[in-house]
Amino acid sequence: MIGLARISTNNQDPRSLQDQKALLAAYVDEHFDGSVEWCWIEGQASGELVNRKDLTEAEEQVESGQYGLFVVEDLARIMRRNRAIDFCELCEDMGVRFIAINDQIDTAQEGWQTSAFFAAFRHESYNRDTSKRIKRSKDHRFLNGGAIETHVFGYIKPPGAKSDEDVRKDPAAEPVYDHWFKMLEDGVSFAEVADWLNEQGVPTGPYHRSDRWTGTMVGSTTRNSILKGERVRGKMMSKRENKTGKHRSVKAPPENRKVRHCPHLAFIPSERYDRVIHMIDRGNSKYRRKRGENGDRDGWNHRRGPD
Repeated sequence: MIGLARISTNNQDPRSLQDQKALLAAYVDEHFDGSVEWCWIEGQASGELVNRKDLTEAEEQVESGQYGLFVVEDLARIMRRNRAIDFCELCEDMGVRFIAINDQIDTAQEGWQTSAFFAAFRHESYNRDTSKRIKRSKDHRFLNGGAIETHVFGYIKPPGAKSDEDVRKDPAAEPVYDHWFKMLEDGVSFAEVADWLNEQGVPTGPYHRSDRWTGTMVGSTTRNSILKGERVRGKMMSKRENKTGKHRSVKAPPENRKVRHCPHLAFIPSERYDRVIHMIDRGNSKYRRKRGENGDRDGWNHRRGPD
């Protein structure tokens, strides 16, 4: 018999794997007579991923012809997508009885396909609904001043701070940002600003791994609108690539964008900030590639431009 136990992330208690295995063993002891030889498969990865090591191992073991039963706590342990139904069909083709205890799926019973279809739909819907609920909660907290996770150089977040009202500016950062933006107004590059910051011994901030500024760090900090007293949420969103199950960050629709004004956190006046960002964008525009008729980028042969 094959038993599979899976948890999704490092945040989950690894003891859950043993709990799942105990459940499977107890179920088999209750419903089957005789001795049992187990092949245990454990995994720790998202149920949306197609190329999980434990899923590959499970398919190989089923196809080996050495086992008569495959048992899991529920169909989501295999996958939170329709691929789970394909796995059930693989077991049926190979003569391996598949049982998902909590979903009451048993390929030895007539009509198991209907149960598997609704179980797969339910698990996928639950995953999607949970994601929406988390996003809704974070959006609400953000609009009420919360959801403060990290901050850039120049801000002091006292222990236990729950709102952006508790965050304050470091007075020592005022002249740094003023000179920083003056350099940008004079046409200086991000890399040159980074050199100046390093020469002055300016710290990179509590959430940077490196203690030295780079042009990329200067660029991302410059474009953080908190410098003009504006917190923004929802510019990017996570999108699943169905082929692999992996998630990637993409630009979110404009309606997802949430803005909260925090004038007490502004280092640079709004007009000056917007003018500098516009100047930077205008200067970079000449390096941006243009799409050709075939969707490619004209004249660049897939190489990255200077920006």
